[in-house]
Amino acid sequence: MDVTFEEVKEVVETLPLGFYCSRRVPLTLEKKTDVGTSYYSPQDDNIVIDFTPIAEGLTKAPSNDPDYTKETAIRSMVYHELAHAILTPTKIGKVETYFNIFEDERIETILSSYFHDVDFKKQVLMINGGKVTLPKNVTHAFFNLVRFRDCPEKSFLKRVEDIIEKHKDIYRFTDDPWYYDYDVQTLWNDFNKWYKKNNKSYKNPTPQNGQGGNGGQGNNSIGGNIDIQNSEQNEKNGQGEANSEQNGNNEQGKQGQNGQGEKPSNGCGSGKSIKEIFDRTLNCYQDNKLTERLNAIFSNFRKKNKGGCGINAYSGVINPRLVGREDYRFFERSATANGNNKFGSFHLNLFVDDSGSFSEDAGKVNTLIKSLEEIEKRNKNFTFTVIRCGDGMKITEKNDRWINATAGTSADYEETKKIYKKVNAKKDALIYNILMYDGHCWWGGKNPFNIFDNAHSTVIVERGNINSVKEFKSGKVIYIQDRTYTERFIEETLNTISVAFR
Repeated sequence: MDVTFEEVKEVVETLPLGFYCSRRVPLTLEKKTDVGTSYYSPQDDNIVIDFTPIAEGLTKAPSNDPDYTKETAIRSMVYHELAHAILTPTKIGKVETYFNIFEDERIETILSSYFHDVDFKKQVLMINGGKVTLPKNVTHAFFNLVRFRDCPEKSFLKRVEDIIEKHKDIYRFTDDPWYYDYDVQTLWNDFNKWYKKNNKSYKNPTPQNGQGGNGGQGNNSIGGNIDIQNSEQNEKNGQGEANSEQNGNNEQGKQGQNGQGEKPSNGCGSGKSIKEIFDRTLNCYQDNKLTERLNAIFSNFRKKNKGGCGINAYSGVINPRLVGREDYRFFERSATANGNNKFGSFHLNLFVDDSGSFSEDAGKVNTLIKSLEEIEKRNKNFTFTVIRCGDGMKITEKNDRWINATAGTSADYEETKKIYKKVNAKKDALIYNILMYDGHCWWGGKNPFNIFDNAHSTVIVERGNINSVKEFKSGKVIYIQDRTYTERFIEETLNTISVAFR
């Protein structure tokens, strides 16, 4: 069955994704994604479907079956790719062919009864020529075991079921799927040894009702189409596919036969509901309360600004209302000129630790960044820049401001000075800097922290960096002793914006 990009795009644009995701998430189709698979990008809040594995996966599917139309075939493959985007973990690392096979089975077993008008059991059979064939090599035999539950040694059938049940709650952002990878690899190794001794025990496979077992799209893998005829040699040559991180149209309901919206089921009875897993993937960086809290600050500013009020600066006359501030800045200056807001905008520079030790907290900061991005879209008076602090400092692009937490922790005085000067060069704006390190930052020569010793900067550190800021005279220092630096970083960001937009 040959399918075109436009045919697949038409199906993608009619999928009721909002019904399954409980919110409007953009769904787009690309001819070939950069990462080689379909994925969800929380930064862009977009699910990207890869056309290539869909077209390749349908090459063996029949085109003259009245019960298996092109629209049905395409829809099943698109839902399979959507399942990868939601359920396949990004931290698996290098993925071999046998893992591709098993992951296809796991995601489709979990979603076997979740999507409407999709029969994954039938789909895997149809795209493999409509029948289960005798295995030609160990990879083909493993494919039949996992995808069609066809194997003379019945103990392997139970092991497949047990591994799927054990790892049913793994999803795209699972922190450490090592045990899943290990269990699948162990199954493959044991099956490989068994097959070499018992491959002659196979007989003509006869799946129940002419269909595969508890299966799904066999050819459609994480990295692309699986050629089970030649994959054994690929395994020997180490040519396994690699899995990458990254990282429906907006219909809100799906009509059943009676015209009523139907609720999706809970799949294979997963410990966490499918809805919960979708929510954890698509909403893991969504914090509506934080976004609305920020929005309230800007809304209040806009109301005041209509009357000529502007952003407060830290010089001029004393304001008795500010004597309770913990940073002892008691002075303010009206930032208005002839009834117009002199400092018409506020720019925030966030210098954030990007080292590996920060990986557990990176998600919290990225949630803040996502909320700030939402506010930035709504308010022309606010902009912000993220500077990753790892092996040196790097100014991020506007479309790539999230923290990855994969670098080291070092800084150089001259480099820091150059970057600080660049991000503080915005004219006609009040600018503030917040720097945070969760662990010791290595530096030699001149102390780079001293660049932040000014009235427009706050530095958040723990004991590893306290000696670097102990001589500060003007800059605000927040010393953390209980690993709550990320929480303080978020609060300091909110407080800074609140003060700026009084």
